[in-house]
Amino acid sequence: MNIIKIEDVAERMYQSFRKALADFAKTEDNKAVYAVVFDCNIPYFDVCLRYANARDYEKRSADYDKYADLYKPYGRKGLFGFKYNAVGDFKRIDFAEDSAVKYFRSSGCCQSAEAVYYGDADRPADTFSYRGEMLRGDVETELMHYDDGAFQKDGAFFLGLAPKLMELFEEMVVSCILRLKEDELGLDQTDDFIMFMCGHDESNADFAAHVSRTVEKDLFEQLTDDSE
Repeated sequence: MNIIKIEDVAERMYQSFRKALADFAKTEDNKAVYAVVFDCNIPYFDVCLRYANARDYEKRSADYDKYADLYKPYGRKGLFGFKYNAVGDFKRIDFAEDSAVKYFRSSGCCQSAEAVYYGDADRPADTFSYRGEMLRGDVETELMHYDDGAFQKDGAFFLGLAPKLMELFEEMVVSCILRLKEDELGLDQTDDFIMFMCGHDESNADFAAHVSRTVEKDLFEQLTDDSE
């Protein structure tokens, strides 16, 4: 049996990101970088490494008027404005994923199948719906899907594991960021540079909560100050 410790996965994840950022620092795009973002799709245990620099921001700003309504009342700058919140428009930084990290992500994603437990009076007790098929908890069968979930084996349903793994995945990414912030990576950073993780299509509140985990308090407060 090949046993991989979580702390080893976290270390390998960190090393992959560190190398990717150090390699990026040697490119022509490493000029006035104001953000490095770990853009996560947490339910799918996916992470995309992105960056934003002043040059690309100016190019994107030319189209700001087309989307200005989407960023009211925050405007161009500030954490919820066009400058930082348009993470999907930031450029990607490719990285070589370690095999142990890939295996962990795949294992976590396996637990995210849409299995629903029905315990009310309208349905038989211990009945589950999985991919449109009704299954009883006392059925002695194996149902193992490595692409979309592993929930039933020998009559036992394993529910609730996915949120725990998602939380662990998020903690690993945050830990990587905090370590990387202490490294000398050679990035040409602006004074308002931030490195953070976020999720896809999340609310401003969730976005701010993620950013605040890795951004210094004073700078975070400046970025979220809407008094002006």
